Amino acid sequence: MSAFHWRYRPITSERGDYSRITGPISSSGPIVDVEIRLHPFEVERCRLEGRIVPLPFRTRAIIDTAAARTCVRAATVAGLLEPVAQANVSTPSGPVKSAVYHLMLQLGSQLDRPSDPIAILAHTVPEVLGGEVLIGLDVLRQGKLVLYGPENRYELILPRTAEPTPRTPNS
Repeated sequence: MSAFHWRYRPITSERGDYSRITGPISSSGPIVDVEIRLHPFEVERCRLEGRIVPLPFRTRAIIDTAAARTCVRAATVAGLLEPVAQANVSTPSGPVKSAVYHLMLQLGSQLDRPSDPIAILAHTVPEVLGGEVLIGLDVLRQGKLVLYGPENRYELILPRTAEPTPRTPNS
């Protein structure tokens, strides 16, 4: 069993179905398991160019309410695909040049029923302390984040639009 104990409870309301993900708050911030996938546009581009489509992979992410955009460690996406743009990103160390990629993130990827995949334009940064991905406000604005300081945990609630997909034992 993982050192982090994730809890999931779907809730429903008159506004729709939601996924609830909770986890620990580390010294770097709230930690969440994510699955990184290519955006469907990028999958199609790989197929048209005759390249192998990289498999989705799971990793850890840090939730950062001070980050406007979701960022991925540059080494994580290097060689997977070509960036769609270049941009400047402000970091605590100062501005850095960043490659921008079309990606899909699925938060709470270890759960029986994780969040719906979220399409993002991910910026690259040289380093993410405590993980491979920094979840920014572009993702967080889609849901609700609550920090429980005394309990050293968080709760992230994201709307669901899709029906749950059955998971096979090997997935």
